[in-house]
Amino acid sequence: MPRFYFHLFNAVNIRDDAGRDFATLEEAHVGATKACRPLMANDLQNEGQITLSHRIEIVDDDGATKLVLPFRACVEIRH
Repeated sequence: MPRFYFHLFNAVNIRDDAGRDFATLEEAHVGATKACRPLMANDLQNEGQITLSHRIEIVDDDGATKLVLPFRACVEIRH
């Protein structure tokens, strides 16, 4: 099963050295989206703001970036 790494780029950049196994990139995308939401909630609770340009980069075992997931893509913003 392929391993994907979720590198976080927000106020502090954090490299994911452990990674997670997902059958497909699409499943990794769903996993990263779910991982993104608590990070956003934490920012909102502690700082009172969310920076929508923060992102998670999904990288494969070879170190190739497969998908860039900006925080804005992890939620639906309604007016």
